[in-house]
Amino acid sequence: MKKLLLVIGLLLLIVSGCTQNEERPETIITEIEGATSIDMSAYDNMDAHDHVFLEVKATDLLNLVSDGGSGIFFLGYPNCYACNVLISLIDEAAKEVGVNVYYINVDDPASAFSSHYDQIVELLYDYLNEYDGQKQVATPHVFTVIDGQIADSQISAVDGFDGTDATAGLMIDRYKEMFEAMVK
Repeated sequence: MKKLLLVIGLLLLIVSGCTQNEERPETIITEIEGATSIDMSAYDNMDAHDHVFLEVKATDLLNLVSDGGSGIFFLGYPNCYACNVLISLIDEAAKEVGVNVYYINVDDPASAFSSHYDQIVELLYDYLNEYDGQKQVATPHVFTVIDGQIADSQISAVDGFDGTDATAGLMIDRYKEMFEAMVK
């Protein structure tokens, strides 16, 4: 009888291991109405639509914060050299964690970034670098918002990343660390 119970127990363990749920993790990311998939092929090494980026406007970011929402944001633009180096690593890390990233093209007038620049500087103030005696937004800038508060921020690259495949893992690990806080 003990052998039968042991065999049944082992079979249950094996079967439950084989039927593991492979769905995407549940996230705390707030859905932004109007966020749209965008052609990212203007960036090096990016497919047109096989990516995690959803385009939003600066006002969407500001509204999400004032409403106490949560999300991952990427501020960049296609002619930014560092953005082109890092965007595929942001995409890879987000795919591994199973999250989307809200993208604001800071160089596109339709994003309303320039008309809300001062509000965004105020929002990100503690995380921004100073240039010519003033805090300024720099790209690429990836940051997370949790419950309306900036939770984490990464401007450009981490120390040790030199743009090569050999050090790409440093950036992927940093982004995954940020993004995993968005998964319940």
